[in-house]
Amino acid sequence: MNDFIAFVQNKYIYVPFFLWFGIQLFKLIYDLYTTKKFNFKRIMGAGGMPSSHSAVVAGLATLIRKI
Repeated sequence: MNDFIAFVQNKYIYVPFFLWFGIQLFKLIYDLYTTKKFNFKRIMGAGGMPSSHSAVVAGLATLIRKI
C-alpha cells in the first residue's frame, strides 16, 4: 500500500498526466464549441493545437529544472 501512495504522490507522474488530460479536455471543449458536435476522438487522438505532448514535455522539463 505504501508503494501505491508513493506512486500517487509522485509529482513526476501526476503533473504530466493532468497536463495531458487538461489539454485534451480543452481541445474537446473548443471543438464542441466551434463545431457544435461532440467528437470523442479529440480526447484520445493525437495532433492539433495545443499539443498535449508538448505540454507534457514542457511540464516535465520545468519540474526537473526545479530540483
